[in-house]
Amino acid sequence: MSVSGSALTKEEKLELFESSLKRYYHEGVIPALAVVISIAEKYPEQTDNQVRNAMTHYARALFEVESDEEFRSELSQAENHLKRGVRDAYKIVLIYLGSEIRSLYESIIYSSGQLPPKTFEAYQACINFRRSLFNHESTNKLDQFVESVKQAGFEDVDDPFIFVVGIAIDTRDDLIQLTKGTNVPSQVVLKAAKELFKWQYRVQKSGKWVALAILSGLIGVALKTAYDSNWNVTTEAQANPEIHIKQEK
Repeated sequence: MSVSGSALTKEEKLELFESSLKRYYHEGVIPALAVVISIAEKYPEQTDNQVRNAMTHYARALFEVESDEEFRSELSQAENHLKRGVRDAYKIVLIYLGSEIRSLYESIIYSSGQLPPKTFEAYQACINFRRSLFNHESTNKLDQFVESVKQAGFEDVDDPFIFVVGIAIDTRDDLIQLTKGTNVPSQVVLKAAKELFKWQYRVQKSGKWVALAILSGLIGVALKTAYDSNWNVTTEAQANPEIHIKQEK
């Protein structure tokens, strides 16, 4: 590598380019895509947009700019796009896992009434970490989030999104294990039971509407019978006008 202040050689630029591409695309974007596709079964289009923007800056760095300062600036902008692409992918994972964790939690509470103390603490921690991450990310204060996490005893935190996704996956897996116990019905049974409960509650709260529906149904049947009888008479009269005239006389 060149001495600080001296111009970068072509080989040095290519080395910096290769290092940047390997770290932020090969070791960043590709694993993130694998995680979001395998867990959420969804391809993050926003990540694709960020990758295209990054490639534009990489191309400028290699073929358009002349000064070392411009070269480093283009590399930096490309890396920022790739980092945002990784975060966009992990956001989808966190949203999906959040919904799945909430569903598992409600199912276990519905069937058992409570979680084991350690599992409940892990569940609460997962919710708090996720909420704090999104709050810090929205205000561009992820460094503060990482610092607070390290102060809490989690030293190995390189990427805050990967860190929280890991916690969410562990929490999800713990809850799934609880649903496999002998006293906890399967997810399909729990879902059906909850839906039945909701409909029973609605029927109890809307008894008068059920009665009115039955009454309106009976009225409808009576009207249909009268209409059908009148239709039959009318149809017969049209088919035999002579009989109908005699009856009127």
